[in-house]
Amino acid sequence: MSISPKHRSFVWLLSCGALPIMMTGILTPSLPGLHAAYSDNPDIEILSKLALTTPALAIAVGASLIGLLLDRWGRRPVLGVGLLLFSIAGTLGYWVETIYGLIALRFVFGLGVAAIMTATATLLADFVEGDELRRALGLQAGLMGGWGIIAQLGAGWFAEYNWRGPFLLYAIGLPLLLLLPGMRIPEPNQGALDDKGSSSSQLESWKASVLILGALAFTGMSLFSLVLVHSPFYFRHTAGIGPRGTGILISTLTAASSLSSFTLAILRKHIPLTKILGLGFVEMALGLAVLALIPKKYALVVGMILLGVGIGSIMPVIAAWIAQLVKIRQRGRFLGLLTTVNYMGQFSSPLWAQVILTQSSDQGLFAVASGIAVLAALSILSFRFAVALPQEPQKTSLGSASIHLAHEKSDSVRRSS
Repeated sequence: MSISPKHRSFVWLLSCGALPIMMTGILTPSLPGLHAAYSDNPDIEILSKLALTTPALAIAVGASLIGLLLDRWGRRPVLGVGLLLFSIAGTLGYWVETIYGLIALRFVFGLGVAAIMTATATLLADFVEGDELRRALGLQAGLMGGWGIIAQLGAGWFAEYNWRGPFLLYAIGLPLLLLLPGMRIPEPNQGALDDKGSSSSQLESWKASVLILGALAFTGMSLFSLVLVHSPFYFRHTAGIGPRGTGILISTLTAASSLSSFTLAILRKHIPLTKILGLGFVEMALGLAVLALIPKKYALVVGMILLGVGIGSIMPVIAAWIAQLVKIRQRGRFLGLLTTVNYMGQFSSPLWAQVILTQSSDQGLFAVASGIAVLAALSILSFRFAVALPQEPQKTSLGSASIHLAHEKSDSVRRSS
C-alpha cells in the first residue's frame, strides 16, 4: 500500500524536527578529545564547553527573529535555509583548525538549528490542534529519541577513533533539504491567520502563565544542558568511562526522554498540568542526586533514566501549552521566544556551573543542580504558584476549525492521527 503525498510530507516534517537533538548530544563524547587537542590554550577549560553550547547562544539570539520571519515570509523558505546551515556549518567542524574558528562555526550552525526547530514546531501547531497536537509532539519526540540513540551511539564510536568524526553526522540534513521541493507544506491561508483563535482579553489573561512556563523551560533546559556538557569529564574522572560509554549513557537519557514524551502524548488529558511539571522536576532532582551521590556505572544509568523521564515530561508539555494559549498569527513569534528562552538556559549552564566548580567539586555541582530542581518542583506544586497556571485549554477552537476546513479543500498536509 502506497503512502499518500500528505503523509510523506508529514513524516518528512517530523524527520526534520528530529535533527536538533544532534546539536549537542552527539558531540558530548568528543569533549575530552577536543579538550586535549587544544590543551595549549590556557582558557580551554571553558572554551571546550562553549564549543558545545555556542549553538544555544545562536538559537537564543536568533530564534525570536526567525519566529517573526516565519509569520512574514512563510514556513518553507525558513526551513530550507535552516537545513542548509545545519548541514554545511555542521560538517565543516570536521576541518576547522582553531578553537575560536570552531566556536564561530558552531554559532552559524546554531542559527540553522533555530530555523529548523521554530519552523517545524510552528507547522505542527498550525495544522494540528488539541489532543492531536500532543500526539504529534509525542510522535516527534519518539522519532527524535530513536534517531538520537542511533546518532549518539554512532558518535561515541566515531569519537573513540577521532574526536572530529561526529561532525560528519550533520550531513544527514542534506538529503532532507533535497526532498524539500517535493514536499507538500502549505502555508496557513490569510483567513486562518486573521482568525484570532483567542480574544485579546483571553491572551492578556494568559501572559502571566506564558511567563511562568518560560521560566520553567529555562530552568529545565539549563539543568539538562549541565548534564550534557559536564558529564563526559565527570564520568571519566569518577567512573573511568570513555567516549563510547558516555555515548551509551547519553543515549540512555535520550531514550528515557523519548519514551516519557511519547507516553505523555497518550496520557496527557488524564493528568493535570501542574502535576506533570512538578513530577518532571522531581524526577530531574532525583536523577541529579544519583549522579552526585552514587557515581558508579550502574547507578549512573539509573540517574540518566530519571533525568530523561523528567526532561521528557517537562518540555513537550510547555511547548504544546504555549502554542494553544496564543493567537494563530502569533505562534511563530511566541514559539520563537520559547526557543530563545530554552537555549538561553542551555548557553548559561556552563557559565554558572563553572562558578560553582570554583568553590566545590563535581559532585557538589550536581548536588546544587538537584537542589534547584527541588525548588522548581516545590514552587510549581505550591498553591499560589499553581493557580497562576492555565487550566486545560479547549481541544478545538474557531481558528483550528477554519484551518481544518481550508486544508481539506486544498488537499494539503493531513492532521496527525
